[in-house]
Parts: sequence; C-alpha cells; structure tokens
Amino acid sequence: MVGYMDEQFLNDFFNALDDVRKKYCDINNKAEAEFNIFNILHLDTKELIHSSFIAELLNPNGSHKMGNKFLQLFYKELGLEMPNSVSVIKECSTQYGRIDIYVKCTENDSKSLIIEDKIYADDQPNQLARYHEYNPKAVLVYLTLEGRDATPNSLGRLKEDDYIKISYKQDITSWLEKCIDISKEKPLIKETIYQYAVLVKQLTGQTLLEEEKMDVAKVACCNDKRMSLVFYLLQNESAIYKLFENRLWQEIEAAAEETDLKVKKEKPLIERYAVVTFETGLDYNIVLSPQNNNFTGIVYGIQSVIDKRQLSIEKINEIRNLYKEIMNIEPMNPASFILHNYWQKYNKWTFKQYESVLNGTFKSDLKKLLNDLKICIQKIK
Repeated sequence: MVGYMDEQFLNDFFNALDDVRKKYCDINNKAEAEFNIFNILHLDTKELIHSSFIAELLNPNGSHKMGNKFLQLFYKELGLEMPNSVSVIKECSTQYGRIDIYVKCTENDSKSLIIEDKIYADDQPNQLARYHEYNPKAVLVYLTLEGRDATPNSLGRLKEDDYIKISYKQDITSWLEKCIDISKEKPLIKETIYQYAVLVKQLTGQTLLEEEKMDVAKVACCNDKRMSLVFYLLQNESAIYKLFENRLWQEIEAAAEETDLKVKKEKPLIERYAVVTFETGLDYNIVLSPQNNNFTGIVYGIQSVIDKRQLSIEKINEIRNLYKEIMNIEPMNPASFILHNYWQKYNKWTFKQYESVLNGTFKSDLKKLLNDLKICIQKIK
C-alpha cells in the first residue's frame, strides 16, 4: 500500500505527467503522421491488404525493384537461412485451404514459408494443421498483431514447436524499419514502407514517440517514491481497466437513451468479441463489438432479429445498398451480422480514444453513428 504518499505528492505526480502529455499533444497535432494513405482509403483493417503488401515486399520480382533484399531481411528476422531461389504466392489456393502468403523454395522445401496472417479474424478449424499437411517440410509462420499463440482449434495435432509465431508489434515492425533503411536511394519505396510501418504501429499501440516515452518514464520514475507508485498502478492495471469499462458503459447507455434505443451487453466490454446490442424495436438491431481485448478493433453493424440465414439474397443486397448509400462506405460481410465495418476512429485505442470517453466526445460520436444506422434500418422495407 502507498499510504505514505500524501495528497500533495499525488497532485504533483499527476500534474507533472499532464505537462508531458500536453507538450506532446501539441507536437502530435502538428505532425504529418496522421496523413496516411492506408488510413485514408480505409485499408488499415483489411487483412488481405496487409498480406498483399507484405507479399509484394517479399517477392524478389516485386514492383519495388529491390530484388531479394527485403526477403533476405525477413528470413534474417526469423532466424532462418535464406534460400537461393524462391517464388512468392499471395492468396495461394490449395485443396487444404487458401494460404495467405506462400514463399516456395524451389531448391529445398524445408526453406519454404507458409505464412498465416491474422489481424482480427478467428482461427479456422485445423487451419495450420491443414497447411502443414499441404507441405509438411515448409516452415509454418503464424503472424498476429501481438504474437499470440495459435488456438488448439487451428493446430489440430500439431505441437507448439511445429510453427513459428511472430508479431506485427515486434517482428514486422523491426523488419519494416530495416527495409526503410536500405531503401534510402528510392524515396517512393521508402515513403510507402514508412507509411505502412506507421500504420502497423497504430494497430499495435506504438504511436508514442520514443522521446515522449522517455520523458514520461523520466517524470514517472525520477525518484524512488514516484517509481513505487508507478509499479503500484501497474500491479492494479486490470482493476483500472474494469473501472474504465464502467465509465465507458455509462457513456454507451447515455447515448442509447438519447437516441431512443434499448441497449444490452452479453459480457464485459474489455473481453474480445463482446457484443453490445442496441434494440430498435424493428426487425433489425444495431451492434458494436470489439474484436480484441480492451475495446480495440471495434466494429459496428446491423443484425437481424431473426437468423441471418433465413434472409433472402435479395433482402441482404437491399440492406447492403441502403447501408452503402447512408453510411457512405462499402460494408463487409461477417458471419454473425448482416454487415459491418470497423469504426475507424475507435479501431485503435490510444490516449486520445480513452480521453474521448471522459470528455463526452465518444458519446457524441456514438450518437451520430446510432442515428445514421437507425435511418438505414427504418428505410428497410
């Protein structure tokens, strides 16, 4: 317990941190990093885009005209020996399923790579097991945002040491930085990779500048008393998230009430795939669902009161067209909802998103979203 820390000490501590925050808010507001072609075109959460971009860099015959230099760096990042001759196939269709990226080594199959790319999608039944059966000698690479384990559902009879798990947060970020370094003579290639690297950092919560991180650490840990408080807070991180979840739910309930909707949730919002349902009293409801823990990867969409499978193709197309017209965005087709999209502003949670819940911005944004979706639902015949 940190009872020896008086009120003045705590005020000084948090005021010092707030000074750092304000300083870098001004810097970040002026930064050009927010201008990102991947974000502007809403490509940031589409897994096929990520796989396609990575595959293009890995391809020795790619349009980057860098030969196998990017591929060499990737093999080195994985700690593997680089083969002499490869072909890179994206979205490789096989009888065992569609492989996201297949780096096929013509001289030695044990140097081939089968890369399964997971941003937010779930593992499919026996997915890695099936890919292993397709080419038992190839190295199975399981790529996720944070480097999580493949599920038993995907592994089947495979064991932990039958595949390599890598992450966007560490491995891909490190690889991209090296690709940028060797592309200095090709400004267009360098800038494109840089923008993609910024996107990866956004998706994995690494948007703080290194200088900003150091300033926060210096202020927070400038003496033993402050450092003790920092570790005390870290020890209670889950409880802090729980309290924040309560505040977030209050804002969601308020937004629902102010838009004449009833709202319910199936499980805690901090859990992956929690579903918040806004009941309209009509044949279709509005849903919000975080695709990762701690609210990240939020999608919104329309859900039928009856089983989606009972709807005709004509009805689904009618809803899609209305949705596209009103929301001004091409909808995605998930398994459980009729359609959905990632909520771009709240897809990646940084300090700004957390603060927006506290200052009322989140509630205002949610009310606008709910009203637009209500209009869409009301027009469905």
